[in-house]
Amino acid sequence: MTENYSKLRQQAEAAFGKAQSQLFERQRAIEDLNSIVIARDERPRGCGRLGLPRNCTTA
Repeated sequence: MTENYSKLRQQAEAAFGKAQSQLFERQRAIEDLNSIVIARDERPRGCGRLGLPRNCTTA
């Protein structure tokens, strides 16, 4: 009986570990995307396309 329990326990632990690592990978990807969005939003808009310096102001 303990051998069956041990095998089932090992399978459950492996499945949990796989699910947990997938969750961590998704969270890491979301954090990466969020940092890209934040960096993009902090940049001045329109200046680079106009050939002006990055700190320009367009009115």
